[in-house]
Amino acid sequence: MEWFPIRFEPIQNGGERLTAAIAVIGQDGAVKVVPSFENRQLQCVFGEASRGIIDLVRAASVSLETHLKNGSSAGEWKAPSSGFYADTIRTTYVHSLDEAIVLGAMETACLAANNRTILEMDSPDVTEEEESWARQIRDAALHQAPHLKDAFGKTFRVRNLTRRTRIDFIGSHLAANFGKVVPHNIGYYVDRSRIKLWNLRIMRDHFGALGPQRIELLLNIPQVAESPGQEEMLKEAIGQIEAEADLEDIRLRTFTEAEGAAGHIVQAERAA
Repeated sequence: MEWFPIRFEPIQNGGERLTAAIAVIGQDGAVKVVPSFENRQLQCVFGEASRGIIDLVRAASVSLETHLKNGSSAGEWKAPSSGFYADTIRTTYVHSLDEAIVLGAMETACLAANNRTILEMDSPDVTEEEESWARQIRDAALHQAPHLKDAFGKTFRVRNLTRRTRIDFIGSHLAANFGKVVPHNIGYYVDRSRIKLWNLRIMRDHFGALGPQRIELLLNIPQVAESPGQEEMLKEAIGQIEAEADLEDIRLRTFTEAEGAAGHIVQAERAA
């Protein structure tokens, strides 16, 4: 699946560019283009001119989506107004257009975290590997601390959105999502871990000082790599996730066994 940002130059030839929208092209040819900010956000920066700008962004988004659906390439697109540019096409390993939109917004759009349309994007279905990892952690943790039962598999609604965001664990002091790095599909699970970081960021912004102050991604990694090449790929994947977590001020912790992750959760809730 491919995606790319649409850049907008507020001052013609000024060099300063904002991400105005995210465009995604699925392997089946499906297309989706979503503006990355809303008028209320632009008002803080551009004042009365914001309404005209958002109209231009919407027009450019519709124009590009129509262009791509007709089978034309991004490089051939001519924006309906000056100041809009299709940026470099990038690849993602996620399976849905919504997931790709969220990843694109994470990477290139600083205002997207407050964009209602992007916040409403469907959360990806949990894979069997992820569900197994989460269940193992939960079972091991509840064996030590049964009172934590209600802290697992929490969901919440941001403001008045219809979509509910899932966080794997929200305790009194620790909030965590559970991710995996699966050797046979590393790129896909790296991207899924990044979405889990995005949801943790949404949760932190939503609860603020009233929520848990320790925010972490608990990542399951293989005990032993099958080859030197696979070991190098795993190191690179973990490094990518850790770099993304650092940008969001979220702690990444790696575990080879669910018991270790469960013990960490129980200790965090006891110690804080």
